[in-house]
Amino acid sequence: MELTVNLLPVAAPVYLGDNDSLSGLLQHQVETWQALREHDLVFNTWDTGMGKTVAALLYLQDLAREYEETGRRKDVLFVAPVNELLAQHARDIRDFVTARKLPFNVLEVTAEGLRHLEAGAGPGRAGEKLHELLADPRQFAGQSGIGDMLIDADTSRPGIVVVNPDIFYYALYYRYNAFDRRNLFLDFVSRFAYIVIDEFHYYAPKQFANFLFFLLLCEDLGHFAAGRKVCLLSATPAPYMRDFLARLKIHVGEVRPPEVEAEPGTPGAAPVLAPAVLHLVGGDVAEQAQWLRERTWPLLEQGQDGAVIASSLHRLNRARQAVPWPDAGRITGPESSDNRHEAAARQLIWATPTVDIGFNFAKKQKDRQGLDFLVFEAFNHDEFWQRLGRAGRVLGKARCDFPSHIWALVPEDVVVTWRDRVGEGGTYARSALKQLSAELAAPPPRRDLVHYLGSEAFYLETFWPIYQLHGMTALEDRPYIQSVFDRVKEVFAGASWRSFGSMIRAMRGYAHQEEVFRRAEAALTTRDAHDFLFWWSGKSAGPAEGAECLRHPMYRRQVLDFVRGQYAAKKAIFSFRECLEGPVAAVYDPKGIFTDTAGAVYGLLHLLRYYDLRFFPGAEEFHRCAGETPPPADFYVEVVKFREEPLQLYYRYECPQEVTRSFFMEKYATRPVALRGLGIRGRSARGGAVHPLPAEVSRFLQDQYVVALVVPDAAVGALLSACRGAGIAPVKVGVTFPDAGKEVEYWAVVGTAAYLLYPEIRPAIFRALRADADKELPVII
Repeated sequence: MELTVNLLPVAAPVYLGDNDSLSGLLQHQVETWQALREHDLVFNTWDTGMGKTVAALLYLQDLAREYEETGRRKDVLFVAPVNELLAQHARDIRDFVTARKLPFNVLEVTAEGLRHLEAGAGPGRAGEKLHELLADPRQFAGQSGIGDMLIDADTSRPGIVVVNPDIFYYALYYRYNAFDRRNLFLDFVSRFAYIVIDEFHYYAPKQFANFLFFLLLCEDLGHFAAGRKVCLLSATPAPYMRDFLARLKIHVGEVRPPEVEAEPGTPGAAPVLAPAVLHLVGGDVAEQAQWLRERTWPLLEQGQDGAVIASSLHRLNRARQAVPWPDAGRITGPESSDNRHEAAARQLIWATPTVDIGFNFAKKQKDRQGLDFLVFEAFNHDEFWQRLGRAGRVLGKARCDFPSHIWALVPEDVVVTWRDRVGEGGTYARSALKQLSAELAAPPPRRDLVHYLGSEAFYLETFWPIYQLHGMTALEDRPYIQSVFDRVKEVFAGASWRSFGSMIRAMRGYAHQEEVFRRAEAALTTRDAHDFLFWWSGKSAGPAEGAECLRHPMYRRQVLDFVRGQYAAKKAIFSFRECLEGPVAAVYDPKGIFTDTAGAVYGLLHLLRYYDLRFFPGAEEFHRCAGETPPPADFYVEVVKFREEPLQLYYRYECPQEVTRSFFMEKYATRPVALRGLGIRGRSARGGAVHPLPAEVSRFLQDQYVVALVVPDAAVGALLSACRGAGIAPVKVGVTFPDAGKEVEYWAVVGTAAYLLYPEIRPAIFRALRADADKELPVII
């Protein structure tokens, strides 16, 4: 099924003021600069392709002027959500600074880059090198990577530090080495006069909360009063973002697009998007592979440039086989940075969501848009409009009337809905069509798991840096730290059963559990035994019972496993992205089925699901076949071919002898827990026949603690609905009970996602267990 809609071209108002230095800029770019002079925080929500990055960079001119007049160095932090975009932004910022002769050095900072720097007399710790780089980049100027970033020999210039949000999070939440945590926390909280956070809509509620907590800290510590400025860039901000920003006690301004965009030819407007023919097609790129060839091949033969964007790496690689165009490249997770950079210049680009967030498809020596045609999958509203904005960008181009062809692969019901309301062959302004698609919920809106904000896990995560501040603050100033906590409660939830004192005790308990995790039985205390006995029986134990419990070898082992599991469950909360560390494999792919990068490293579980693999006995055999130095990995494999059908992977958990099925449901299926001893199995997607995996793979997670949210059968509907709306993949866990004598399968979510989903489906879980649906059981006892 296919539906065609014509999209009008789009123009944006240009700056028509009398400041010659702003000539050629768009009005919203100048408004963003002016708003930053008047507000603490400015939110620019113009659409993709409208020049939001330049809008944010214009404020650098004010900082440069102040530096030249006073000599006061004011550094800048620019946060880009992924490393590929980080590198692009660093180049763009360097070009902006150079063209305007601004006195800044631009430093692109990644974990990989820090590993290659040497601090002082040796390699040093990553956190140590990061702190020294922020304080004085001169000591690294002669080293590979940093010297190229320094625009001028005067490395005492103010710096524009471009980082990914993981580095930002690790610094703010005290996740670096114990020797570096305090320094880096102070660096990121206090150093920067101007902070830009790009693609703000990209972040999940958990990640958004981390940034909001940072803004709250800046507010309470007086940095906004001292002149700090923040600029947030987002094409599709979720409503809850504005709601929470409004709760801060800072002056927030927003620069947003008009409800109806201008058309080219409008006086005082510059073309930004070319006209387009939009085709809605039911299905995905793998299902429509032959159709894809029929549509794109003629355009490629005419010399047009295009891209295919799929939400799934596997589906993208499948579709790629059907369109074997020679001048093509991949911008996907397994590809190296060099391969991605080269792929961007190819005629046909195969891409995963890596390119959703600000990626520039600019082509050299083209007088029109970089992409003449685009094919993309979209399963929710945000994906649809984000990817649609990748095609037809003509800002600053000589030719603006060459129409783009766009094929959007969507669920069949979306095509039906549009056919009924939009109609075949109609012509629409993009803003009008966007509003109509939102009203129709076609594609449906993305499900934002906002109940995480204010949850038990959120308070544990947010309190950790408050706890660290409390420890480094003089006694007479500690009431101020409690006021920061009260402000967090006010902004995020208004009320919580957790008091400041109980949170302090919880953090001390977490620090002790970390010690037990590392030192094992030598660090156990009778308090640990009391906690275990209370968890086990629901009754408080006396000192004698706790001491007796630790003297008994079997009970002592159970206490140790309990404490370690409690620590692992909480540790997983402190992760910006995903905490489940599955096995990774070095990939030898001579046929280019999976990747064009030699020696790529990728998650083995993904490879097992979709490809037939040959396992090498070790790195030496891999080296002999691949002819290259093998990268560090858990396994070494060769990709042989696509599987005829995907392999289903599921987990197996064998309960300890003392754990009955009813006990498991009460203690393990009511909240996220850390399970130790998980096995991995494979089976046919159709018949369910067991597919044997190498023993080393099956046992890989045996000694790891894996966070999982296992749900009772009656709550499965709520789980699957939440997962589907949020783009989270649930899994099956087969649990063997000593008292049942057989394996019972449950649906579950593993990794950090368990904490995001739990507040959403907690009422359904407790209804299933006939308990109080409003009660949230704590992660920490």
